[in-house]
Amino acid sequence: MSGMYFHGARFSNYKTWLRDTIHIGPKILNGDVGGGFQGIQIISIFFQILRAFRVTSELQLYCTIIVWFHYHKATPKLVWFQDVEFILNHHLAGLLGLGSLSWAGIKSISLPINQFINVGVDPKKIPLTHEFILNRDLLTQLYPNFAKGVIIFFTLNWSKNSEFLTLHRGLDIVTRGLWLMDITNHHLAIAILFLIADVIKWGIGHSIKDILEAHKVPFTGHGHKGLYEILTMSRHAQLSLNLAMLGSLTIVVAHHMYSMPSYPYLATDYGTQLSLFTHQMWISGFLIVGVVTHETIFMVRDYDSTTRYNDLLDRVIRHYDATISHLNCVCIFLGFHSFGLYIHNDTMSALWHPQDMLLDTSGDLVVVGSKVTLLSIPLGTDDFLVHHIHAFTIHVMVLILLKGVLFAWSSRLIPNKANLGFCFPCDGPGRGGTYQVSIWDHVFLGIFWMYNSILVVIFHFSWKMQSDIWGSVTFSLMFLFNDSGYWQKLIESIVWTHNKLKVAPTTQGVTNYLLGGIATT
Repeated sequence: MSGMYFHGARFSNYKTWLRDTIHIGPKILNGDVGGGFQGIQIISIFFQILRAFRVTSELQLYCTIIVWFHYHKATPKLVWFQDVEFILNHHLAGLLGLGSLSWAGIKSISLPINQFINVGVDPKKIPLTHEFILNRDLLTQLYPNFAKGVIIFFTLNWSKNSEFLTLHRGLDIVTRGLWLMDITNHHLAIAILFLIADVIKWGIGHSIKDILEAHKVPFTGHGHKGLYEILTMSRHAQLSLNLAMLGSLTIVVAHHMYSMPSYPYLATDYGTQLSLFTHQMWISGFLIVGVVTHETIFMVRDYDSTTRYNDLLDRVIRHYDATISHLNCVCIFLGFHSFGLYIHNDTMSALWHPQDMLLDTSGDLVVVGSKVTLLSIPLGTDDFLVHHIHAFTIHVMVLILLKGVLFAWSSRLIPNKANLGFCFPCDGPGRGGTYQVSIWDHVFLGIFWMYNSILVVIFHFSWKMQSDIWGSVTFSLMFLFNDSGYWQKLIESIVWTHNKLKVAPTTQGVTNYLLGGIATT
């Protein structure tokens, strides 16, 4: 982080971009990109963050470098994760509560600075942040009622401060992003919520162990009894839970950044939008696979079935046949259903029956540059068809990974298979049938389907967002299903042949496989 801030202060054309955030865009060639700046222009969401962060000079960035450089001294120790109440107190109050309160304070300071920039004031002439704090007259130029100070607050006459304490809702018509004032109020509200909710330490409030053990519903046996010990004693179980929440949150953030951009002028920066979405979705995919990986390690190393009889986890494991069979039927239904929709369109097109195709004109071509960023993205029948492919690939990935978790305890038969390489990924007769009991193979295959899921999502998003031209052509089934699968298998076959013939250095198959999906994206 400190390196990123340093390069932003030392080498970027951030000041030039501040003067004209719309017309000064990224250039891949060296040359004058505006404002007399020569060289390759660096622009990303980093610029939009700095603008929302009220940064107008390199001095502020250099000061921020010092903060981030010394942050590692305050990182939590591993032993902290043994105390659940302390973890919740630290995360709710420290990270979410005080963090949101600090962000609300920073946003409130950035409001006047961004307002000056929006009306065209030269960033060099805008006072620095501390000057607004020390000199009330600067703020009263923008917010006249601010001169009355805290009297308005304590007399409950809050409507007088509506000029900077109000909800605009929607998107800013100038920056095409969320109103900074709305973001400020939002973080102030959740800061108060989390600061109140954090009171669970030192015998105050609730005990997490009591809450878990009291939670009993029908068909769960002893319920959550023993779950507290699992999450505190097994770091793999705790890590899998944290990865699940972080992975889900990453997916939410990926969709948040284009549907409700939280930074100024991010909505019109299409390259950054596409890159940010791709970046977040890949991260979420690996986090979700990491959930299953560590959960299976927990099942092999830390789970003891003799002491976990008839609790919630034991009942889930004992019902794995019903769980997997139902999920398998869902995957079969989605696969045939998705396939049938595309076959219908292809058949109707081949038989010259366009009127019977599942098609509409919801995505008519739009002139480049005329896209209205304040409007939502129109969805049509083509999106409806692709939605089925999304559901299919995601459910197959879940089927493979969940099966790996529920069957993971059997991996005690061959605990060291991960160290045996990929010479027998799918064992034949006489090998002991280890394919069905190895979590390594389930994670391996799950990553492959994660690639399929992510690449379909990214291609769909690129089609809708990469340029201003939106099409209504139904996507190719072959490309959607096999954009990663076909090419990865081809690359794998070529690499395997080279290794077999001793014409290339022997490399681990897992390296080719994991990097192949990213490279072919």
